[in-house]
Amino acid sequence: MSQNGIASSTIDDEDEERAIGKESGTGNGMTAGNASGRQKTCSSSTAKTALLQRTDSSQKLTSGRTNSRKTRLIIATCLFFLLTLLFAVAIVAYFTSPCTSRACVLTASQILSKMDESIAPCEDFYHFACGNWIKSSVNLNYDMWNALYETSIGAHNTLVDAILKVIKNESRIQLNKGEMAAVELFKQCTDMEKLSSIGLSTWLQFADDLGGWLQELLHSPNNRRGSSIRLPPHLLEDSILQSFKYSVFPLFWAGVEELPIARILQVIGQEMASLLSIDSNNTRIKQHIAEMIEFEYKITLSGSTFYAGEQRERYEIVTLGELQAIAPAIDWHYFLSALVGIDLPVSEQIALKSHEHIALKTGREWLIKLSHILKEYSSTQRGLSIIRNYIKWKLLFFHLAYVKPKCAEGDLWIQNLNILASYPEKINDGNEMLKESERISTELFWSMVKGAGEVYKEKLARLRKPVDQGDWVDSRPALSLTPIHNYERNLIQIPFDVVRAPYMDSENFLDFMNYATLGTTISHELTHAYDRQGKLHGPTGNLGKYWSKFSMRKVEEKENCLLKQYEELIGKKEDAEKSLYENIADLEGLTVSYRAWNNLHSSSWQKIAGLEKYSTGQLFFVAYAQGWCAHKTTKSREVHSPEDIRVLGALQNSKAFAETFGCPSNTKMNPIKKCSLW
Repeated sequence: MSQNGIASSTIDDEDEERAIGKESGTGNGMTAGNASGRQKTCSSSTAKTALLQRTDSSQKLTSGRTNSRKTRLIIATCLFFLLTLLFAVAIVAYFTSPCTSRACVLTASQILSKMDESIAPCEDFYHFACGNWIKSSVNLNYDMWNALYETSIGAHNTLVDAILKVIKNESRIQLNKGEMAAVELFKQCTDMEKLSSIGLSTWLQFADDLGGWLQELLHSPNNRRGSSIRLPPHLLEDSILQSFKYSVFPLFWAGVEELPIARILQVIGQEMASLLSIDSNNTRIKQHIAEMIEFEYKITLSGSTFYAGEQRERYEIVTLGELQAIAPAIDWHYFLSALVGIDLPVSEQIALKSHEHIALKTGREWLIKLSHILKEYSSTQRGLSIIRNYIKWKLLFFHLAYVKPKCAEGDLWIQNLNILASYPEKINDGNEMLKESERISTELFWSMVKGAGEVYKEKLARLRKPVDQGDWVDSRPALSLTPIHNYERNLIQIPFDVVRAPYMDSENFLDFMNYATLGTTISHELTHAYDRQGKLHGPTGNLGKYWSKFSMRKVEEKENCLLKQYEELIGKKEDAEKSLYENIADLEGLTVSYRAWNNLHSSSWQKIAGLEKYSTGQLFFVAYAQGWCAHKTTKSREVHSPEDIRVLGALQNSKAFAETFGCPSNTKMNPIKKCSLW
């Protein structure tokens, strides 16, 4: 049995080996029972075992790899969910935990110090935002006081502190010659002891240099108004040029608005006569002063047609020849040639009159009337003496301010110390700063007189040249309070005072606050490009017709909506009409700035410590209102509405404001009827 069993086993092995041989391509036959067959059988068994081991190893390796991938996938999935959970927790913590950064703390401090939270915002938002500021702010020296004035004083104090540190050698800042000139002017202006010792001596010397005042009238051999005499040529033009040299413009400026002013001018004239050792109680002196006041009043009336109720921007381009025909009382070729320093021979006069163009900004009517007045007065010696003494009076009166020590109050130096804080590019120009230093004399009076003259020379030098868009507008220095939109140059100018805390601070306040203050200011000025005057100017500032009649009519319809609304708020139709375009700019400025901030989606959406119950959207409108916090005054705001009306009017028309604060419909701060222009 054993042999059979062995044989059977051998046969089975051989069959399997044969099968394996076939798979491997050997095809070797096996003979059972012989030695070689057994060896083959043994070798076949070993190969089978090796194959099985390799197969098992491959299966284990594949299984291991699969298990490893599953493990890594599970770990990655767990990590992803863990990180997502942590991120969600961080986001929730960020928005639920109030911000306590420096910017958040300073912003909250500014806002909370002005708010009166006892007042319902949907009933009286202005006093809700400004109530505490109004209660706590004290104004003793100014006829008008608001948040912008407060900012301006802070800006000026910063400059004064910087200058005082330079004077006391406590500053490490290296100043150029122009900046040192500003420091020197400040020292001259605040040196009360020196100003008191000098007194009127420099001003009296200035009067002597002008040839005295009232001398022609006092010593005139013929005081009769109607008598005529042959006069030197260009005497009138030379007198006007003399005043222009010192940046005083007596005949081409009308600043007296009401008759009671004449009584004040009479008193001032008599006081000035006393300073010049002239008997101010003398009847003739009083009469001469009265005649000069009468002359000024006539000049005022000549310009009243433009200044009273003018509804559109007026420019008229004329040639020099046309100007001479409009106002023949002045030899304009002589006057303008001397003014701009052009010495043209007579042979070129015709060419000049034909091609040189002059812009009359306020039209020709007032100039025609002025020419009639000048022609009447200059036809006699006495009349011409009145004109010449009037010009000297304006010169002396203008520069009399420089001999009084009122500079300590900060009124005078403000106009001259913008060099340390101004934004014009020329501050980086060493040559320009050198020019500034050359204007300073050893005494305040001569520094101011010389400085005014040099500034005017610079203006004259720009005549007949392309406008430099980098130049600041002459009437608005960098150190001032009022932003402007200059139509002729198509630019917006934001002065130094406005970009200071507490009004705005790009480094220390959150962005919603800066958008609510400076952002609305910039947007306000941009809107003026589409108001009554702005729509008359093109991209380069040139006058023209740029709007269709259809557009004009549609805009006027929307303007009437605002006109009626503000008439109810202000109480006077006349005031509503006068302030219409400023009110429009307020509304559109707020709308544009809020939209810009709302599209920002910055970190401003986080709650602020101390103000957790308010969203940043609500705080935007609070900050906007606080930019107009003010004490009630009777001072005329000219084309602007009172500060509370400016805030209430703009917010009443803002859908975003009503939605943000949830003000019920048909309430004071959310009326059903709303107006908008764009």
